[in-house]
Amino acid sequence: MAVLTKQLTEAPPPLAQRRPDLPAEITGAIDRALSKQPRDRWATAEEFARAISGASASDPNFAPAPLLRRMVSAERLGRKSGAGFYDYPRR
Repeated sequence: MAVLTKQLTEAPPPLAQRRPDLPAEITGAIDRALSKQPRDRWATAEEFARAISGASASDPNFAPAPLLRRMVSAERLGRKSGAGFYDYPRR
């Protein structure tokens, strides 16, 4: 139960502590995506993808794959959107 409580209430440690080799723009974007408060997160997956793409422009090793860019642009975001790599039945 303690792990669940911690998961729900405590912010994760900054990614840069575990991966200091990553560009600060990428760790910042991921840290924002992991925020506990919805208002502090990215409003859409497309905003998040743009932030990561912009941050990775200087280093192609961190750029998202072209397929992922196309899927996000097409709003194929997985179960939440009903489509991703697979089409999910509506409930």
